[in-house]
Amino acid sequence: MEKINHGERDHALLSPSSSKRWLNCPPSARLAESVENKSSVYADEGTLAHEIAQNALELWDRDLYYPEIDELPVPDDLAKSPYFSEDMVRHVGSYVDFVVNEFHAMHKEETGGNVIGYWEATFDLSKYIPESFGSSDATLLSPTILHVIDLKYGAGVKVSAQSNTQLMIYALGMLNTIPEAQRGDIKEVRMSIVQPRLDHYDTFTMSANDLLVWGEKVLKPKAKVAWEGGGEQKIGDHCQFCPLKAQCRAQYDAITSDFDEECEPLLMTDEEIVEMIGKIDSYRSWINSFDQFVYQEAMNGKKWTGYKLVEGRSSRKITDPDKVRNELLDEYLEDEIMNISLKGITDLEKLLGKKVFAARFGKYLKSQPGAPKLVPESHPGTEYNSLSDFDVES
Repeated sequence: MEKINHGERDHALLSPSSSKRWLNCPPSARLAESVENKSSVYADEGTLAHEIAQNALELWDRDLYYPEIDELPVPDDLAKSPYFSEDMVRHVGSYVDFVVNEFHAMHKEETGGNVIGYWEATFDLSKYIPESFGSSDATLLSPTILHVIDLKYGAGVKVSAQSNTQLMIYALGMLNTIPEAQRGDIKEVRMSIVQPRLDHYDTFTMSANDLLVWGEKVLKPKAKVAWEGGGEQKIGDHCQFCPLKAQCRAQYDAITSDFDEECEPLLMTDEEIVEMIGKIDSYRSWINSFDQFVYQEAMNGKKWTGYKLVEGRSSRKITDPDKVRNELLDEYLEDEIMNISLKGITDLEKLLGKKVFAARFGKYLKSQPGAPKLVPESHPGTEYNSLSDFDVES
């Protein structure tokens, strides 16, 4: 299996990472084809984390690194990256620990035996998806179990592994890449997402046979439709990272159609209000995307008929704060010119470590509930009693 070069990843039209979108909205693949795939600080930071993780796992595989007693090894060239930090060492170390622990757990299982690890192995997906490929961060293979583990270094939202199509495609790719002599003995497929910065670890399990059936009956035909640019546009939570969300006709039609009809009476009914509550987030998401799109296009030189760019409200800034501070300290006390406050709990936990901070200062901490949020009844949270803080006369 060929190893991937993180800095030189190609992007397939029907990539596993965007599979949730093109499986649900096939036309989005071809529509987004012309959009430039831009890198970002977050992507570059994630790339570095993956490179450090790959190096550590390869050294562990060769008995040159022991996570139980050694510090995470970081090559000098990677440590010089502007994205490198001690926090990254800690978080990547948590991911490596998870992989190593799963390796040993699989080895001890009744159906275990010899376990082989593959680190950043690439695979061909053309059997299911035209001209597609991918790579698996870590794959553990025992005589009867295939375990695909995906490191997500971002600190955004928690990602579920349950029926996650990206992981299922990774698993299919690895299942069809391992030696044919072993392939038929694989009975169980495990797929895990590790988000160390969110302390989130989630695993989804299915039979190898069910995965192969899904690949043939669901993935393959839908990929063919998406490759050919067919199918119908469909909106949903898969639209979140679509690069053409702001211009999407389906998004526009879905929102504007809600306001086409003129209804009586002049005030909305409770039923109508409840219906609109469920749509607020989708309205807000699309409007924000639309606003960012038209603004960025204007900044790039596009002239929108009837509109123009003007300078925003100016603000003043001290260009040499050290010089101003030093001169003022000759005349005034420090607390008269400086704003000094204790850092937040998260920053202090990073400084001391969560356990040490809790042991020393836990008695000074108090949890305060946030403002109530209106959510669907299916939400797992306990219902808030808005009258609980008041005396109600009977």
